[in-house]
Amino acid sequence: MAAFWKILVKYRMLFIGGVKITLIVSVLTIIVGTFFGILMAFMKMSKIKPLRWFANTYVEFIRGTPVLVQISLVFYGLPMMGINIPSIMVGGTDISRLAAGIIALTINTTAYICEIVRGALDMGWIKGAGLDVLASEEPELETNPLVGRENVILTPHSAFYSVESLRALQDISCDNVAYFLKGEYEKVHRIINN
Repeated sequence: MAAFWKILVKYRMLFIGGVKITLIVSVLTIIVGTFFGILMAFMKMSKIKPLRWFANTYVEFIRGTPVLVQISLVFYGLPMMGINIPSIMVGGTDISRLAAGIIALTINTTAYICEIVRGALDMGWIKGAGLDVLASEEPELETNPLVGRENVILTPHSAFYSVESLRALQDISCDNVAYFLKGEYEKVHRIINN
């Protein structure tokens, strides 16, 4: 056991660097993969056949190949196609050498997140959603995969941009600060979780 602690102390900076790189790769992969996974889930549930076909093909291909093969294809394939990753600094670490891994893991994560989100929507685990549209937009309700599901609300986005609503929010906020500073906590109006 003493030898373990000697090695840990001796190489602590390498371990700390490894943890830092692992966290950077993990966070970037999860954030980007989640964004594209949600987008891909909506494509997979879309009523537009080419979108649904693309999403189904993508998910089945990615989930059907080992992640190490995907990393190798991206790592060796991008330079062969003439795509070179420039030097990118994240958290004081140059991740350009890790870019192929981040891209491949994001591609892989996207497919799995897509299936998680689609399954959650289909099984009713995600009970509600809101479609927020601008007054100038005309949403295509016929092709939107969320329309027709239970507990989906369509709200006009423009309601929050009116002069009256902004003024009302400013008044409520100022009154809340004044009530709080006076110690009149029961008069504080809660805008959220009312």
